[in-house]
Amino acid sequence: MTKKVKKTSNKMLEEALVPVEEQPYKIPDNWMWVKLKTVVDFFSGNAFPKKHQGNNDNQISFYKVGNLVNKEDDHYLKKSPNTITENERVNIKAKLIPKETIVFAKIGEAVKLNRRAKLKKESCIDNNLMGIRAKEKVLNNEFLFFWALSKDFYQYSQATAVPSIRKSTMEDIAFALPPYKEQLRIVNKVNNLVVKIKNAKQLNEKAIETFELRRAAILDKAFRGELTEGIVGESDNTDLTFEKESEVGRVYSIPSSWGWKKFKDVAKVRSNLVNPDEYQNLPLIAPNNIKSKTGQLIDYNLVKDSGVKSSKHHFYKGQILYSKIRPYLSKVIVAESDGLCSADMYPIETELKTEYLYWYMLSPTFLEKASTAGSRSVLPKINQKELGEIPVPVPPKKKQEEIVNVVNTILKKEANIYEKLELDITLNNLNDAILSKAFRGVLGTNYSDEESNIKLIEETF
Repeated sequence: MTKKVKKTSNKMLEEALVPVEEQPYKIPDNWMWVKLKTVVDFFSGNAFPKKHQGNNDNQISFYKVGNLVNKEDDHYLKKSPNTITENERVNIKAKLIPKETIVFAKIGEAVKLNRRAKLKKESCIDNNLMGIRAKEKVLNNEFLFFWALSKDFYQYSQATAVPSIRKSTMEDIAFALPPYKEQLRIVNKVNNLVVKIKNAKQLNEKAIETFELRRAAILDKAFRGELTEGIVGESDNTDLTFEKESEVGRVYSIPSSWGWKKFKDVAKVRSNLVNPDEYQNLPLIAPNNIKSKTGQLIDYNLVKDSGVKSSKHHFYKGQILYSKIRPYLSKVIVAESDGLCSADMYPIETELKTEYLYWYMLSPTFLEKASTAGSRSVLPKINQKELGEIPVPVPPKKKQEEIVNVVNTILKKEANIYEKLELDITLNNLNDAILSKAFRGVLGTNYSDEESNIKLIEETF
């Protein structure tokens, strides 16, 4: 029998450190690149028989992938609905995972969600989860948790059809290890910065909510005739005939020169289904390409880049595009060019000024009518008949133009404010930027004369 040769301390240190040529990026001189297994303990889960699931009278929690949720507070796992007794745990040889262990999914779509959580007390985990916990004195567990939340961790899930994180891969991950006191300073600074970002985000969200209410109020006033009161030169409405209010349904009071018409009497849905193969270079617009309640078109593809095969509506520049599914989302735009749109959308033409009807379709009155008219199903939608019955306030042509001009002027200023607020909300991405700086030693907390952790590493051997 061959006698096992005990490794020297120098040999173990050599195996713990990451060779210079394999180090991902530059770090301060008193930091060290070590393999993750040097500073972290790994924990695997167990397969749990179904008979153990859902028994809340027992004492030991075990967690599954579905228990992982994104949280912005303490990141601890909530109490699990799945528990087992100590005897059951022993019988199925389930490992008891220590508290503060960082838990994450190791396989499937959950990996892409990049969810991380911590155990509040000793628990068991499913075999689709994995846990890591910092080795005391060498690595601070809160520092490790911030790393687990960063993109540096996420990149190690393998880009396959079924994403996965393997223990064997993770063990040799290059981990940037600062001196222990520096870890504590980084944790403190990151915590403070994250709190400030969270508070700023909440303030901006309130401001955006206020903006959205103000926009709704502006549109409501516009279609009651209150926004353009005092503007002279309004002609009468002899060019239009109106049905009796009892037939259309009076929604609210409007100026005497206005009248109510049904949507079907001022606008038509122009269904025009075509084979997308013949329109490869046109834009393809779907409901998810329109921002809810804003009338804004966001990223979209050309037909040739979308791989679509089923028939689509061919729409034309200047037509209104309206999503008939989930009408409560209020997705409507005026087409700026010809293109194809999903069969879940209506291309609409109107005898009114197009922008007038467009803004009305974004108003709270139209939204309420469309939302309550839509067919009740798993996927709410409004059909053409229901759409056609919605009342529309119709002013004289000149007044329509005045309303459009005033609304465009006011909401353009509002939109500039909104864009700035939205930019601030994207400062949510600052969390990623802060963590990236934290693990590169550029947060301004490092003391260059502080000794590295090499002595503490050697003590772990």
